[in-house]
Amino acid sequence: MTSPVEKILQETTDNTLSAACRNWNPDSNTIQAVFMLSRAYPEEPYSLFYQTPCDVSGKMTIDGQPWQFSLNGGGIMTLTSGNQTLYRGCSDAQCAPHILLLTDAMSGK
Repeated sequence: MTSPVEKILQETTDNTLSAACRNWNPDSNTIQAVFMLSRAYPEEPYSLFYQTPCDVSGKMTIDGQPWQFSLNGGGIMTLTSGNQTLYRGCSDAQCAPHILLLTDAMSGK
């Protein structure tokens, strides 16, 4: 279960990416899909994923525990609950319909 999603757009000179960000509106089902398809990382996996100037954030419940999440259009999800932080990245080919920039690590499997 996720809360309503808030979108955050940053300024960029890339008009194509800006347009993609404006049109990217992941809903609760999309957030859940990305979470389920993504894998955990021990630290922020920024060097493994492309970054976009758009993020969505909100709240979700995982195993009965409330978490704040932020999902970047490049497929990185950061979750926080109290002093815990989890990092996830979506490199599964099934993530493709849910994110804007695919990582080079997507194998198509």
